[in-house]
Amino acid sequence: MPAKEWVASIVEKINKDEKAKNGLRKWIGTYYGKIIGWHVGEDKFFVIFTKNGAKLVEGEYPSPEVELEMDNEEWEDVIKNKHSFDQIYSSMKAEKLVVRRNLNELYNFSKFLEVVGI
Repeated sequence: MPAKEWVASIVEKINKDEKAKNGLRKWIGTYYGKIIGWHVGEDKFFVIFTKNGAKLVEGEYPSPEVELEMDNEEWEDVIKNKHSFDQIYSSMKAEKLVVRRNLNELYNFSKFLEVVGI
């Protein structure tokens, strides 16, 4: 599944599912929101996560909490392995995935996805 489509499905689930919104609120905590950016192949987009939901936006955000950059093939490997943090870490070690900014926030995002069943 293409990255943008996968991320859009997460946004949709968050905005419709109360369990996902509750998990989102726990992840965000006392912050107003969090932003994660993706550069997958030629696609560049980011998601704004707030306590009330999520929004997918085209383009680049100047300073997201986390920014992921990889090619489409590596993206497929990450989601085949249930986007586990272990797979993400392995991809980073193999220099197939670049993570900029806050790796701990990426870990927290991956745990949020597990909790809400994504």
